[in-house]
Amino acid sequence: MDQLLKSMDFDFWASGESKISAEKFFPMWKEGKAIMIDVRDEKETALIPLGKFGINIPINQLPDRLSELPEDKLLCLFCAGKLKAAMAYIYLKSKGFDNVKILAATLEEFVSFIKPGKIKKMGLE
Repeated sequence: MDQLLKSMDFDFWASGESKISAEKFFPMWKEGKAIMIDVRDEKETALIPLGKFGINIPINQLPDRLSELPEDKLLCLFCAGKLKAAMAYIYLKSKGFDNVKILAATLEEFVSFIKPGKIKKMGLE
């Protein structure tokens, strides 16, 4: 864990290699190459569920549910404010998961991609 944290310097975070945009996520999801891991609490997901795009594993349950994470897909971590997603990113990296990204979109931005015009434009219908 020490080495992992030491590698996450200014250049690492500035490079954007830890993130994926919603625009890049959706086509990968449609092709079965990516899945959203929604790390929001169950109270948050009850209000606005996004289960169609992946699975909900609240961050406090992540250590006990690692076996549910597919190894053959890009894991795109999501939470409304990105803090829990960043924490989950570091945790999963420390556990040896390499195919992980933070979904760099607020809830509003993510939801804006599931409107008819954007769905059609991206070929997600």
